[in-house]
Amino acid sequence: MQPKTKTHEAFEELKGYQGLTNPDSFKYLSWLHSGKNLVKTNAVDGYVLQGFANMVMGHADLAVANMKTAHLLKDDLASYNYAVALFNVGNSAESYQVCLDLIKKDPSNQMAVIVAIGNANRSLSIEMLERVLALTDVDSEYIESQSEKTIQFITATLECLQRIGLPREKFVYMTRL
Repeated sequence: MQPKTKTHEAFEELKGYQGLTNPDSFKYLSWLHSGKNLVKTNAVDGYVLQGFANMVMGHADLAVANMKTAHLLKDDLASYNYAVALFNVGNSAESYQVCLDLIKKDPSNQMAVIVAIGNANRSLSIEMLERVLALTDVDSEYIESQSEKTIQFITATLECLQRIGLPREKFVYMTRL
């Protein structure tokens, strides 16, 4: 059994992240410093670790930039983290495209499918959802359940928007702010 890397340790901690941290915490500053040093030996892990640190420290733009750099190094897990970072800052269109690329490469990538479903939900686009589901071969009750809930949410929200005369695009834009 291999010891956990600092990046894996950060990932494990952030899985339960609720946004309630002290952004000046020594731990996150340590992650940032370790990430900068790690770039010299493992660029992908180094940039991802910097991205995690910047995200919890409230530097979303820097986090996205770090994750993008790791993504450009052609690592699937880094690309997934980039998609999540984009989603977290409200850039659903680019996040969705990164997820599509991951799913085309590996139709069983359940993590990318889940983020893509979230992007379809946030964009109020059943077409986006249908495209993802057509590309994936993930057979999961969770994916099926989330897909059904997403269709219900999108349908109900679009009906409500139509009743009040608010265009979908304006609503989607406002929810990204």
